[in-house]
Amino acid sequence: MRRINESKPVSKRTPARTAARRRVHGRLREAPAPEPARGRATAEGGARAGRTGSFRPTADRPPPGAFRWSFLRPVIGAEPAAGERAALALALALALVAAALAILGSLVTAPARAGPPPCPDGAERYAEYRMFFGRNREGVEVVSDAGWRAFLAEEITPRFPDGLTVVDAAGQWRAPSGRIERERTKMLLVLAPPGAESLRRTDEIAEAYKRTFGKEAVLRTVGSACASFL
Repeated sequence: MRRINESKPVSKRTPARTAARRRVHGRLREAPAPEPARGRATAEGGARAGRTGSFRPTADRPPPGAFRWSFLRPVIGAEPAAGERAALALALALALVAAALAILGSLVTAPARAGPPPCPDGAERYAEYRMFFGRNREGVEVVSDAGWRAFLAEEITPRFPDGLTVVDAAGQWRAPSGRIERERTKMLLVLAPPGAESLRRTDEIAEAYKRTFGKEAVLRTVGSACASFL
């Protein structure tokens, strides 16, 4: 029995068609390969970059997230070696900590250096002293009105001759036993030029009062005030 082989007809190539195909293939072979897009790290682009020299080979690139020391080249002339990087990193960390502490210290101490606000027009700044003189000793009044007037004339007025104010007050405090003690009190208010001299005078007044009347202590407050006569 005879086999019959069937095949599809093959198109015949004419000489003109063959020449045209050769010209097309020749232009494709002569055209340069397109350059890879800058910044892409594809495998094909990396291989082409390694051949053409426009990109560094993948093996020479630093790993992702690696710290770059090239910013130190203008200072030390070259990128630090591997053994020097730990010391440089420690020095940079210490410098950052010192800068942060300096900024924090300036923020904390800024209000203390600011000082009191300026006085309004026509007013002058004074140191304000308030002293509280209790008149009792062991529950008995030992400072009479006459005794206070003598003390005021002999000890207080000579030290602050420019002016002062005395106010009668009722003082009280809690004794160590828990009992509330009450006594008549003289409050002295003095405005004086700021400085150590006026503060020293109040110390002398307190020592004289304790010595004269046998008192244990004199309460004093120190402040600042703007004062003017209107």
